[in-house]
Amino acid sequence: MKKRVLIVEDDQVQIKFFEKIVSQVAVNSVMVNSGNEALEYLKYNNDIGLVLLDLALSDMHGLEVLEKIKELNNQLVVAILSASEDSKVVLKAGQLGAAEFFVKGSDTKELMRLFEFIHNVINQ
Repeated sequence: MKKRVLIVEDDQVQIKFFEKIVSQVAVNSVMVNSGNEALEYLKYNNDIGLVLLDLALSDMHGLEVLEKIKELNNQLVVAILSASEDSKVVLKAGQLGAAEFFVKGSDTKELMRLFEFIHNVINQ
């Protein structure tokens, strides 16, 4: 069975957008709206192969969620989604174990990079 993608995002427009990208890779996704929901889901389910994690969540910062995800399962691939490209945040995300960092709402090249990343992770 193909692993699914967990999308952690609290903006409904962004959720629909990332859901569409993931579906084009021909893989199912699970959507949650907060860091706590993501952690709860991952605690009780082992069907996730990739987490797409927004940094600006309503209940906690994405880097905190990343740290807790890695405590639960250090092998799980996590990609950060952010509206800004703050080099300090990018560096910290990498130190905490993020596999990749994508800037939301940027150009087509970034979108293709995200699509290819999802495809490669899910099909490895």
